[in-house]
Amino acid sequence: MEYIEASNEVGLSFATNMKKFKKLIKSKSRFHTECDIYAIDEILLPMDGLKIVHYCPGHASLIVTKKMTIPDPINKFKLIADRMDKIGTMRIAP
Repeated sequence: MEYIEASNEVGLSFATNMKKFKKLIKSKSRFHTECDIYAIDEILLPMDGLKIVHYCPGHASLIVTKKMTIPDPINKFKLIADRMDKIGTMRIAP
């Protein structure tokens, strides 16, 4: 449990259009009453060992492309989080 392995099948998921975003919000409404919304420009994401993959319209995943020790991707995810812009909070009706 010291390493993160590269994978094209597992990653952090992002909605890239409103249709996918609405579907995501609907699925979360069972468990949450509010949702913070963030945006990021893909140009700011290229980092060694991480890559954005567009699997289908409206969906992108941030995947790990090489084996890394646990602290490496954590630090990279923190950098990505710092680059994200909070654009608002949405109340979700169940």
